[in-house]
Amino acid sequence: MHRYSLHKTALIAISSLFIMLQVSCIEAAGETSFGDKVLQARVSAEGGTADVTAQNELVVTTTDNEGEGSLRQAILNANSSTGPDIITFSAEDGPFGEPRVIVLSEELPPLQGKITIDGYIPGQLWKASGVTISGTGKHGVFRIPSSSFATVSSLTITEGWAENGGGIINEGTLIVKGVTFTNNKADRDGGAIANLGGTLNVINSTFAGNRAVGRGGGIAVLGGAATVTNSTFSDNGAALGGGLFSSAHLLLRNTILANSERGGDCVSMGTLDPASTRNLIEINIDCGASAERWAMV
Repeated sequence: MHRYSLHKTALIAISSLFIMLQVSCIEAAGETSFGDKVLQARVSAEGGTADVTAQNELVVTTTDNEGEGSLRQAILNANSSTGPDIITFSAEDGPFGEPRVIVLSEELPPLQGKITIDGYIPGQLWKASGVTISGTGKHGVFRIPSSSFATVSSLTITEGWAENGGGIINEGTLIVKGVTFTNNKADRDGGAIANLGGTLNVINSTFAGNRAVGRGGGIAVLGGAATVTNSTFSDNGAALGGGLFSSAHLLLRNTILANSERGGDCVSMGTLDPASTRNLIEINIDCGASAERWAMV
């Protein structure tokens, strides 16, 4: 079952000053139907022109691994559409009003094109998300190819397992917001996330109990660039960089890395952005401070 909504964003130019206006309205009976679309419009007051893009909205209504209403099918549908797409989870007409687990029997399809997976459930703000995705210790969870732009928010990703990136493998552009990663494992690098290329932006997220045999129990940044902001890493482990390892470009801000099982909490062997600041790092190797224990940068 689908819920339809219309969201408009107007960007108005007034003497080189741009004002962003957000207007939202919900379909009502008797009004024009827009189908499974979220419309976003950019309007120029001077030119009188509008650039309108439609965002397909796909709603997950079951915790089943596959089939109609499943997360897997929603991703397949999004991949076959022209996009951009947003996948949400039904709390009203589906099971996600209470915390639920989607148990995977295999890795989910790669996220193609421009896609958002938003696990926000009303009433669950500032709590563990009502939507948990489990790889059962046998499968990876998400993969973002080099040509894709993906946003993953308000989920718990747990028990993912892969050679690299037990929870997520990224080679494209990935934004992670408000996601909890627990007990994910990699046989090589990136217990929770392996950034093999492209751009990774992690915001307000938690990494706990993730493991990698090689580098980066929480995150391994092996290519491209990564920004980590307002996040917490605890009780992760790897041979090198129990919480976070980077051999590429890293910007680290307002983040806590501590209590790693082994490998140090943060290890940077690439380029550390000079804007990296205000991090609390228990065992720190070139992540912005010379002190080895509890360095506030």
